[in-house]
Amino acid sequence: MSRAVLSVVLITAAMALATATGCGPNQRIMNSAADTPQPPSEPAGPPTLDDDLQAMRTADFRFIYVFRRKDGQAMTDEDRTFLNSYKPSEVNRARVSDEGRAVIFGSNFKLPRESIKPLSERFVLEDLSTPAPDSEPDADASPQSQ
Repeated sequence: MSRAVLSVVLITAAMALATATGCGPNQRIMNSAADTPQPPSEPAGPPTLDDDLQAMRTADFRFIYVFRRKDGQAMTDEDRTFLNSYKPSEVNRARVSDEGRAVIFGSNFKLPRESIKPLSERFVLEDLSTPAPDSEPDADASPQSQ
């Protein structure tokens, strides 16, 4: 073999050996992680109504409406179809919650009266919307004397 070929073979072997031994886990860190007790993990259950409401608030929806059947039972396919038929396109998010017993609408627009009326006749409607900011004082009002 020529010197050039022998040099290439030796360099390649040295690089392979360095790569194989240099990329392994740091045993000291691995041992310390094994000695550190881990807190017991809670089993993750389905999101609760509070979780879903918090998600709506986190998304900054100003108007949040919760619909429930008047008898407290889970929503049926017919109930969900009825809700969807009166849900305006401005509703940004709709979520079935509370083990199927509630439907939440999240929006940045107030539900129109023509939607609220039939929905509130069929369902219990809970309006959890963010209150509107206080209105500015009238510009025409005279200032109080000091």
